[in-house]
Amino acid sequence: MVLGLIIGAVFIADLLSPLGVAAGVPYLVPVLVSLRAPGRRVTIIIAIICTLLTIVGYYASTPVGTEWMVLTNRGLAIGAIWVCAFLCLDDKRIGEALRETRDRLQAIFDTAPDGIIVINDHGRIESFNLGAEMLFGYSGEEVVGKNVSMLMPPPHAGAHDDYLARHLATGKKRIIGKGREVIAKKKDGTHFPIRIAVSEAEVGGRISFTGFLTDLTELHNIEKDSLEDTITGLPNRRAFDKLLSAALSRDTTSLLFVDVDRLKVINDELGHVRGDEALTTAAKQIRASLRSTEPGSCARIGGDEFAVILPNTGHQIAMNIAERVFESTQPALAEIHPLSGVSIGVATAPKGTTPAELLRLADEALYRAKSVRGRVSR
Repeated sequence: MVLGLIIGAVFIADLLSPLGVAAGVPYLVPVLVSLRAPGRRVTIIIAIICTLLTIVGYYASTPVGTEWMVLTNRGLAIGAIWVCAFLCLDDKRIGEALRETRDRLQAIFDTAPDGIIVINDHGRIESFNLGAEMLFGYSGEEVVGKNVSMLMPPPHAGAHDDYLARHLATGKKRIIGKGREVIAKKKDGTHFPIRIAVSEAEVGGRISFTGFLTDLTELHNIEKDSLEDTITGLPNRRAFDKLLSAALSRDTTSLLFVDVDRLKVINDELGHVRGDEALTTAAKQIRASLRSTEPGSCARIGGDEFAVILPNTGHQIAMNIAERVFESTQPALAEIHPLSGVSIGVATAPKGTTPAELLRLADEALYRAKSVRGRVSR
């Protein structure tokens, strides 16, 4: 409707203007206004209509001036109309591509299984995806614009703003670019464990922080409710099976098989008490090798075998952890018996892999490690 009125007004002005005047140039206005109309077809149609009216105006206007000048003016006007139209079409193409990218990213943001929260440099929540809504029990409208500390229990809630200000002032990072396990607070006040990884970005001079949150309640409940190994206090094989299935259902998982070398020799030569001491020493050293930022679970799965489940962990990081376990455990066991130590097999599998398949891969890696006793093998 608006475009029709503009075109009509320009056409009347064209008819009232002498032919010597470049009266076709105002037709650029409706072409430019077509930018606001959805779709590229509208711009093409408007450009065609304006071209035809420019030609009609030539024949319908009062003849004045030199003929070649009049034709030049009209030709330039038509050329300007189509240059403007093509620029508008390109702008619309870019706009459509940007909107498509934005919509795709928004769909990924909303359908991500984990919680995603974006905050500004003042700690105010800017985005809160559906996964976060399910985690905390708040709707996006309830939290956007409020301080993210409302999702934290004391004393973390009170310290968050100070930490953020210190990071912005000094650049010192504690969890940005890393992952760690923390306690969060739901809308009903319930506290629950999550793993959070935070990234920092600067766009248009504005700093924002994005947190990726995974609920660890299920994994913690499995560990809590499962039976423990009576000697080491670690989860037993039944608990291990549940933990491994839960981890593989969520994300890429790595598995470490740790075998205590020469346990039978220790039992035969030094007695079973010393053999049990070797097992508890191994358990202690393995657990001590897992940092608080690494979501690992250690279990005793056999007589002389331990396993470390590393959810959401790639193979290279798993190898680094295995090296730490080796370097920590090897000398501790050697103090009990000079021939003792550990061999470690490492395997990694993507989400959806069966526990049996990952166990097979880890067992094969352990076999390779034991063939050169006291080594780490993938």
